[in-house]
Amino acid sequence: MEKRPELTDYVDQSIILKAHHPLYGLAMFQKLYESQITFNNHINISGKSASNMRLFESTGVGTCLITDWKENLQDIFELDREVVTYNSVEECIEKVKYLLENPQEIQAIAFAGQKRTLKDHTFTQRAMQLDEIIRAYM
Repeated sequence: MEKRPELTDYVDQSIILKAHHPLYGLAMFQKLYESQITFNNHINISGKSASNMRLFESTGVGTCLITDWKENLQDIFELDREVVTYNSVEECIEKVKYLLENPQEIQAIAFAGQKRTLKDHTFTQRAMQLDEIIRAYM
């Protein structure tokens, strides 16, 4: 890669003016940990499948995740118990407002999501699954 991608290459200028600089590594995990709620929205390439790392980064550190609904998400998390889902901007806003008015709900979802991630979605488990897939095709 000759040039590192810049935020301006992918995001509308009006959003960039309001956004903080991106965080990576431990600083990113710390900011997720400090967040009451983490917002997630898959990019178009994801299609119908929940598949990005934010699902596991945010739940893994113990923050309440609100994410766009995808067909396979119920195979990964228990919806509205371990993560919160939305199907529209309006529904997302409504659910975030509800959560902010109910901090005990935020904590319960965050704890349940973290418990699920640390139980079922670790790098070790993914490596074993990948090994099984590769061996099946050898």
